[in-house]
Amino acid sequence: SPFSNDRLPGQVRFDGSDQAQALTGLRFRGSSSRVLPKKSFNIRFESSQPLLFGSDRMNLNAMYTDPTMVREAISFELFHALGQPASRTRHFDLWINGIYEGTHLHIQRVDETLLAQNGLNPDGTLVRDQLRDSNPDTPRSTFAFDFSSIPEDEREDFLADTFDFRGDPDWSELLALIEWVQATPPGAQFLAGFQERFDADNFIDWLVLHWLIGDIDSFGDDYWLYLDHEADQARWMVIPWDKDLSFGSHFRDGFFTTNNFFVYEYPLRGGWDNELIAKFLATPELRAAADERLVELMRDHFPPSWFAARIDQLIEGLEDSINIQPGPEAFSLHEANQFSDPDLFGDQVEALNDFIALRYRFIERQLDDSEAPLDRAAGEIPAMGTEPVALVDGSGFTLAVFEPLSPLAQPLDLDLSVAENPDLVGINHEWTLEVAGIESAPVNVSLFYRNEVSSFWGRGNWWTRGDEAVGEQRRLVMMFGRDGDTPQPLLPTRVNPISNKATAQLELTPGSHLIQLRLLPTLSASMPPTAPHQ
Repeated sequence: SPFSNDRLPGQVRFDGSDQAQALTGLRFRGSSSRVLPKKSFNIRFESSQPLLFGSDRMNLNAMYTDPTMVREAISFELFHALGQPASRTRHFDLWINGIYEGTHLHIQRVDETLLAQNGLNPDGTLVRDQLRDSNPDTPRSTFAFDFSSIPEDEREDFLADTFDFRGDPDWSELLALIEWVQATPPGAQFLAGFQERFDADNFIDWLVLHWLIGDIDSFGDDYWLYLDHEADQARWMVIPWDKDLSFGSHFRDGFFTTNNFFVYEYPLRGGWDNELIAKFLATPELRAAADERLVELMRDHFPPSWFAARIDQLIEGLEDSINIQPGPEAFSLHEANQFSDPDLFGDQVEALNDFIALRYRFIERQLDDSEAPLDRAAGEIPAMGTEPVALVDGSGFTLAVFEPLSPLAQPLDLDLSVAENPDLVGINHEWTLEVAGIESAPVNVSLFYRNEVSSFWGRGNWWTRGDEAVGEQRRLVMMFGRDGDTPQPLLPTRVNPISNKATAQLELTPGSHLIQLRLLPTLSASMPPTAPHQ
């Protein structure tokens, strides 16, 4: 059974070594991911392993829901880049009984070894909230749990039964923290108590990095709390865990995480029933500090170019492995490395980079208090400018990106709006572009549309063909008409069916233009899939 925790005996040999080591046991790992066709494993060794960062435990994540297989590694790397305690990661190719069974990611166990390597007391309190797994009728965080039904002298025992932990935690300290959070209203009193109890820099970095990568699953139980209870004036810290739902990899109605659902509009509010986060955000000084740090990280530490370079480096080392297809010498116990069509790999990598750029624009709009209309945006291609110009509406949704193909002598003003046209087959919306200036300009234009069957994100599904969008979107062709002319095809049109983007070249001239994305009957009208990642 995939839900069995029984450990199997065996031997393991790392690449380059002829010596096999006996294991103290191998079992499945994970929660809901255990039902997926490719399994994750927990492996115990008899001694510490240099390749596992000095640990005798190996956590091999299957990454079946991530076609790029780099999301988790990059997520943890962000914390290390800021000097915050977090697991280190390493990719491994796994063979079982001589058969290749896929690329996996080892994620360092959060334990005494990790604490010591990060300059923390390995004998401190290290706990992880598991209330969410203990009873589906309870809140998703113990910070929101009603303790009135539990006698006071039994509450520490309740925490010991509810939390995962390492070593010998001080349960009285944890209970005192939870009771303080629940009893303290947001505002000046919470601010003073928070600064007294928490390492504020650590907490803020932990919080805003999750905003940055869109990991909305992290605030219920996907973190560890740490306190050096042996030190005077010790402060709580937060250590991240479980990043498989980062960078837009999440559920959609009727589907598990094995889907090509693409969204980047994850909120900067809320906290999965976590009163600690809710009261932090409701305290103006703390919220302002978090917003300021978020802007600093996007601007100075992790601009989109940082992600692009890191994605390239990781993909270069992984591509030969993760594109191995099932055959006589590959995949006996598992079906494949990941759920997506291998022909979409280039699109998946491009979509990961698209997520970063689109997410950053969304965040910037959310932090901007000025009102702006939905489904409309304005911008300017400056004189001599060659950088892409993004037009973002009032919700933070990027309507389009215009990239000049040559510098302009004079600026061009752009005003773009999008509205529904139910008569169109393909994307049932059309874009109206008003251009003001004195010269024409050749540009590459990328239009972004919605492909969502869920009502959770709102504002409807622009793709007219239901759930069978990926692949069929290749037949979308951009249509372009000037000043009332019937729109004509712009060929070639390149479509990325993962990030819901269509790109073509057009000539901008002063006046009014109508742009559509129609579904043509043959594939030959549009460009082929994105080339394999270079």
